Amino acid sequence: QIWRPVTALFFYPIGPSTGFHFLINCYFLYNYSQRLESSTFAGKPADYYCMLVFNWCCCVIIALLV
Repeated sequence: QIWRPVTALFFYPIGPSTGFHFLINCYFLYNYSQRLESSTFAGKPADYYCMLVFNWCCCVIIALLV
């Protein structure tokens, strides 16, 4: 089941009660990511990409353990 880590990224139960929550999460993700990219990782796109991949891997591993 090698597709599970990839498909887990696209799953979010969007419904009438969770749609606004999903939009707020997308906004915060974009806002904080933009802030990180322009301050902490300014001029270091490879380091920023490695941080994103590392965080994604940690989330997948923790999800598999829980």
